[in-house]
Amino acid sequence: MASKKHASVVVIGAGPGGYAAAFRSADLGKDVLLIDREPALGGVCLNRGCIPSKALLHIARVMEEARSLNAMGVEFGSPEINIDSIREWKEKVIIQLNQGIAQMAKARKVETLQGTAAFKSNSELVVSAGSKKTTISFDHCIIAAGSVSASAPGISMDHPDILTSRTALDLEKIPETLLVIGGGYIGLEMGTVYHALGSKVSVAEFMPDLLPGADADLVKPLFRKLSKQFEEIALSTKITGVEPAKKSGLSVSLEKDGKTISREYDQVLMAVGRRPNTDHLQLGNTDIKTNEKNFITVDRKQKTAVDHIFAVGDCSNHPNNIFKQRLRLESVQNAVEQAKLIAASITGSHKPYQEVPWFWSDQYNIKLQIAGISQDHDHRVIRGFPEEEKFAVFYQKEKRLIAVDAINSPKEFMVGKKWIAMQAKIPFELIRNRDVDLKKIAG
Repeated sequence: MASKKHASVVVIGAGPGGYAAAFRSADLGKDVLLIDREPALGGVCLNRGCIPSKALLHIARVMEEARSLNAMGVEFGSPEINIDSIREWKEKVIIQLNQGIAQMAKARKVETLQGTAAFKSNSELVVSAGSKKTTISFDHCIIAAGSVSASAPGISMDHPDILTSRTALDLEKIPETLLVIGGGYIGLEMGTVYHALGSKVSVAEFMPDLLPGADADLVKPLFRKLSKQFEEIALSTKITGVEPAKKSGLSVSLEKDGKTISREYDQVLMAVGRRPNTDHLQLGNTDIKTNEKNFITVDRKQKTAVDHIFAVGDCSNHPNNIFKQRLRLESVQNAVEQAKLIAASITGSHKPYQEVPWFWSDQYNIKLQIAGISQDHDHRVIRGFPEEEKFAVFYQKEKRLIAVDAINSPKEFMVGKKWIAMQAKIPFELIRNRDVDLKKIAG
């Protein structure tokens, strides 16, 4: 069964970048069609990424704070973990937000269509949902297809005890031992959750440091904190094999300093990064260009090689992306800002280009956030509370704040206020006092 339709703006992907682009375009008067493979809007971030992980990290944080009261003379008994109730609560959080996004789409008269989109040409695509196919022509298209979990070369993901970030969030069981392959923020977040729920967690990272690309002065206290919680953090370590163990679980071969050792774990979480979710788009039928890692190439305004097709979020390779030398997951806020820029370009409204914020992890007690982090700075200021492992780095260029990099996300550093200051381009010296009235300074 086939049908045809036309839309002024077609958005592929209903994650934060996609629905933000759809909603903003609709607000500016465009006829918008929002396409997603899943029945519920929200994309990876809401349904199986940022939101469920942050919900679980909230539990981990509260449990850690309760334990920390022991040193102050307040003791609680050991917590009882009801994994079914935790899973049910997590799903309720997701459903409530799903419903909120659906209501916003309805209020803006944004049409939604479930199915898998594939390009036929620079001006048409086909959406498949079972045996039903819909051919859609468009004036403008915004690709917000997101990303999927990457895997390590030579390691099969078929075994049920080899988890991805998606299956790890399902909480089917809490293993006694868990190996996290990859020391990026996704692996560390999930390791933190499983540690809080009772697993003995180990981490293996190929690079010599955790969170490659993050400020070294902030990674050090993070490493100290996690070393007290995890069983082992093995850096500069390569995973050469993961096989079923003789009795149960998995046998993992780890190579370090030219030596290979074998260890057994109940489960393994593969968290070696993300790759763009563009395989199904049939980009070869268009003039859209991609780079060597299949990220869609865009300019500073998120435009692809085709003038009326844009790409936003994880599937795009923005020229200002400081992490472009490695696979990365862009932040929700970054995708939303990109989406607003695209909507302005499509509708002809004015939105001057500006650097958008970057956010790293939101780990429970170790929160590492980056807002507008740039290698192009000429001065760097570090502030901190060493006894609490709270630190922040302020990056400046031409006496203006261009980035804030904080660990433990301390409210003392007022990261949110510094972001406002960056947008207002307020001189750094005027915002060093955390109680500064930004409205007054900005006039």
